[in-house]
Amino acid sequence: MSLLEPAPQNNTKWAIALMLLGFFCFSITDATAKLLTGSFEPTQLAWFRQCGLFVVVLYLIGRRGISIYRTSHLRIQVIRGLATGASPILFISAIGELELADAFAVTFGAPFIVVILGAIFLNEKLTTKQLIGIIAAFIGTMIIIRPGTGVFQPAVILVFLASVSFALRQILSRIIAGSDSSATTIAYGGTISLLGLSLLLPWYWKTPTEPHDIMLIIFLAMSAGLGEYFIIKALDIAMAVILSPLHYTIIL
Repeated sequence: MSLLEPAPQNNTKWAIALMLLGFFCFSITDATAKLLTGSFEPTQLAWFRQCGLFVVVLYLIGRRGISIYRTSHLRIQVIRGLATGASPILFISAIGELELADAFAVTFGAPFIVVILGAIFLNEKLTTKQLIGIIAAFIGTMIIIRPGTGVFQPAVILVFLASVSFALRQILSRIIAGSDSSATTIAYGGTISLLGLSLLLPWYWKTPTEPHDIMLIIFLAMSAGLGEYFIIKALDIAMAVILSPLHYTIIL
C-alpha cells in the first residue's frame, strides 16, 4: 500500500501490522537519539527527527500539490502538529539523563492514557479482555526490563509528559481519520512540528562534522519519518483502544 492509496477500512490485522512497524521504527529512532545526546542538544535532535517526516511531506506535495493541506479540522491538525513537535523534545531530553530501559518503562503508561482519552472523546468501548490484556502486558514488561532506581529521577516527569503528548497525537489522529486523509495529517504534523522546532533551533544549533554523527542523524530522520507514517496509517483503519497496547512491543 503506497502513501497515496486509501487505507483499507476495518482491516484490524493490517492496522496491527502497520502499528507494529511504526513502534519498531520509533524504537530505532529513540536508540539512535540516545547515541547522539552526548553531541547534540535535544531540540536539535528533535528537529533532525522531524526532518525525516517532512521529507515525506515534500513527497506528498510533489504528487498532490498543496491540496493535501485542505482540512476540515484545522484547529485539531495544528494542535496535533504542536504535540508532534513537543513529544520528541521531551523524550530526548529525558533519555540524556535516564537509561533507555527506564525511560521506556515510564512510556508504557501511554496505552492507559490512550484508552482513557479514547473512551472519553471517541466513545470507544474497552472490553474486559482488552483491559486485562493491557494490564498484563504492562506487568510483564516491568518484570522483563526491571527498571532501576533511575526511574525516580526528575527526568521521569519529562518522559511522562512525552507520553501524554504521544497519546494526544494518537487520539487526535483517530478523531480526524474519518474526514482528513492520512496524507493531510502527515502534512500538518510534519509542517507544524518542523516550523515550531525551527523557531527554537538558532539557540541550540551545532553543525554536524563527524561522518559517524551524520550517518546516525540520517538514520534517525529516516526511521522517525517511517514510524510517523505507519502509525497514522494504522489509526486510519482501526480503533486506538485496539492499537495502543502494541506500544509495549517497543521493548524488543
